[in-house]
Amino acid sequence: MSIFYRIVVFVGLICGIGSAVMGGYMYMHQPKMAYIRLGYLYDNFDYKKELEVKLNNVIQTRNAIIDSMQIHLKSLATDIESSKKKDDAEIKRFGEERQRFLDKKKQFDEDDQSVTDRYKDQINKQLTQYVKDYGNANGYTYILGAEGGGSIMAADEKNDITTTVLQYINERYKGKN
Repeated sequence: MSIFYRIVVFVGLICGIGSAVMGGYMYMHQPKMAYIRLGYLYDNFDYKKELEVKLNNVIQTRNAIIDSMQIHLKSLATDIESSKKKDDAEIKRFGEERQRFLDKKKQFDEDDQSVTDRYKDQINKQLTQYVKDYGNANGYTYILGAEGGGSIMAADEKNDITTTVLQYINERYKGKN
């Protein structure tokens, strides 16, 4: 065999080995990616369910107060309408009670919205932290959120880790993880 032929074979062999090593390296260092269905994760997060119950209890209590005030107003209106003599003091009292009712209703509505926004923010922060912790603990480079902002239009369901992450975050929330 000629020396030239040996050099070509040797260089070819080195290139082949180099390609195999580089391919293996690239395969081993590919980013680990998966996605979660955000709506499902959010709706089934135990912390969200607990805060939702608290909020509903507060809203029900406030609605009972508003209902009571409304019944009282209707009673005053009925008394004024059925009275033969229109008493200016009663009419003034009705106006004041009506304004108290409207102010209280507005305050409760604003408070309910404020609490709802605060709870959503708390839930999202906690959820984000738990997903990040899950990703770090399980070697994920990326965990993408589907159904949130349209960033994932289609994905293979084998990359859907929603139920696994949900179990992790609920256990973490309960202090088991």
